[in-house]
Amino acid sequence: MKGTFCNYIFLCLAVFLGTLSLLPPLAMYGLDSTPDVTFEPFIPQTAPEQVGAYAPNTKLDTDIKFIEGPHGAETVAFSKHGDMYFSNKAGEIRYIEAELLDGHISNNMSTYSGVANRTIGKLLVQAGRPVGMYIDAEDRLLVADAVKGLLRVDLETRDVNILTSGANGTKLIFLDDVKTGPDGMIYISDSARIGPLMDKNGDWNILTSATFAIASSKPDGRLLSYDPQTKETKVLMQGIRFANGVLVDPTGNSVYVCETSTYRVWRYWLKGINAGKSMVFIDNLPGYPDGINLGSDNRLYISLYGGRSKLVDWIHHFPSVKRLLLRIPFVKFPIYPPMIVIADPNSGEILDSLQGTRSSPLKSLTSAVEHDGRLYIGNLHLNFIGVYDLNGNRQ
Repeated sequence: MKGTFCNYIFLCLAVFLGTLSLLPPLAMYGLDSTPDVTFEPFIPQTAPEQVGAYAPNTKLDTDIKFIEGPHGAETVAFSKHGDMYFSNKAGEIRYIEAELLDGHISNNMSTYSGVANRTIGKLLVQAGRPVGMYIDAEDRLLVADAVKGLLRVDLETRDVNILTSGANGTKLIFLDDVKTGPDGMIYISDSARIGPLMDKNGDWNILTSATFAIASSKPDGRLLSYDPQTKETKVLMQGIRFANGVLVDPTGNSVYVCETSTYRVWRYWLKGINAGKSMVFIDNLPGYPDGINLGSDNRLYISLYGGRSKLVDWIHHFPSVKRLLLRIPFVKFPIYPPMIVIADPNSGEILDSLQGTRSSPLKSLTSAVEHDGRLYIGNLHLNFIGVYDLNGNRQ
């Protein structure tokens, strides 16, 4: 009798889980559309040990300050005058004037979540869902808008031009980051074939799309270039498993692009004997690489959205398990505290890291942009920009 009852329970559970695996992911409900998500296996290397440059520290706990208000400011950009530009989840691009910036920086925060203060700073323009931003040599704001494409905004007239929204006959589905080279060429990343989704508040949701695209391990991401002179958009690299942050190296000879799903950074050569070829530049990072920027010390600052877990690394082996777990209510993939990895731009050697703990207000981070001796730290879903003072903390 006992065996029959157990068999019945097992059968019911199997039917429930099987049915659940066929339904749309729970996080997709309440959105305007549900994308077709398929999953592929990924076999990660064993995560690096927490020694040397990865030795635990609490720098992002004890030395962090805050600019409260912006909700979902993935990154910031500074004009030649020193004004700070940022976006929010509502698609606004706002700015704080240079002379007022210090007054917005505080040592303490009472909360890390809740309703964002969208009125902080001044409104520049309303966009779709700006993600990456960069000031070009002519002091114009370049915007990687996940919804509209590559934008260029004149900071004086506030005119917005859509430079490109497609390449090789395909639409840019999830534009993520943008940087320029010394010759004015623009480089952008198109993360995946799952685009932003409209939520019930009328805002473009990119967190859900990114989560499922990264978990899927599908090689849908691309690195592209846009030539402002010829207005031509070229695909430089394909097959990237969630293409994220981009950066031109200090010599202008290559472009780095973060591959979030596989914990690595690629290098694509623009010049020299390797022109047109790509190589893994940094492999087996201890977390999910998001943004990548160059500091005034000529070192790379790579933002890891969150740290890896052994459980998730194991789950990546099994596409069906990933598909199933993402459909179980209230189940979230465990992510450990984020960090900023500092690396040599020539060799890729890891030199240092800035880390937090589980009690850190920085539950995740997406970028670290240096300006006047400070790192301005962006994130995807918190209502502040982090500020880390580099003066006296560099090694």
